[in-house]
Amino acid sequence: MSKNNEIVLDLSKLKIQEKHYLPLSIILASIILGASIIIGSNNVNNVSRILSQDTKIQQQDSAASTNNVKPTNDNTITDNNISMAQQKVDKVVSTLGLDKNTVNTCIQNNQEISNLIITHRLDGSEIGVQGTPGFVVGKINGDFVEGILIPGAFPYDTFKSVIDAYLEGNNDKVKEIENSIKSQLQIKTNDSIIVKTKISNAGAKGSSSASIGIVEYLDMNCSFCKKHFQQTFPLLDQNYISTNKVRYFKKHFTIFGAESDLLAKAAECIRKDKGDSKFYEAMSLFLTN
Repeated sequence: MSKNNEIVLDLSKLKIQEKHYLPLSIILASIILGASIIIGSNNVNNVSRILSQDTKIQQQDSAASTNNVKPTNDNTITDNNISMAQQKVDKVVSTLGLDKNTVNTCIQNNQEISNLIITHRLDGSEIGVQGTPGFVVGKINGDFVEGILIPGAFPYDTFKSVIDAYLEGNNDKVKEIENSIKSQLQIKTNDSIIVKTKISNAGAKGSSSASIGIVEYLDMNCSFCKKHFQQTFPLLDQNYISTNKVRYFKKHFTIFGAESDLLAKAAECIRKDKGDSKFYEAMSLFLTN
């Protein structure tokens, strides 16, 4: 990784943006305890393993450039943080004309939604997502997208290069892009960043007939996730999603504490009640406010 935490891809002369990493906090113990109640002892071992991996990741990154933005006070659980998050939820619910009591009851009591947020985190960590945002861009194959893992808020042209290579069926180009990213990230030659991630449990935008998928792992309190949504996503929507070439999926990789979990649960409660369209409207409001 370069000194200023910018990674230049030799292939396309494009730069990787910074991303937020999982904070070390006492909330990790709370997550494990909550998971033991929600998902049972077998999956708790998986949660513990993932959290242990995340701790090691942050310790390894501690020697990185001081320009590498990591959460500080943002991950502190306070009544004020929760109150502000709840106010944001209430404002979005009101703007969308939804029933506040229905959404808030779901947030507080729906264990299926709580399980889903945990599952999204596990899914992301399993394929090597280490911070937010993280993306998988590749072919849709049944309930999965299989493609290149893109770690960070890359500019639009990076996504375009990967998408076009898959649309053309140009496997040599895909391999060239993969090798370029691996080289810049100092990933071992024999290690692959071609991964497969589940999409059947994610909010979707775009035609179900699209052959290419983008899966985004995000935290709605992540500034780089907001930057991606405001600068890159509109171009992806205009050129690929709205033209039925790409289907876009959002999954939650909450790293900024209880307020991020609350926003994720609110979005998923809206999706459960009103479907993907309202879910994306809600996500748009959360990511622009």
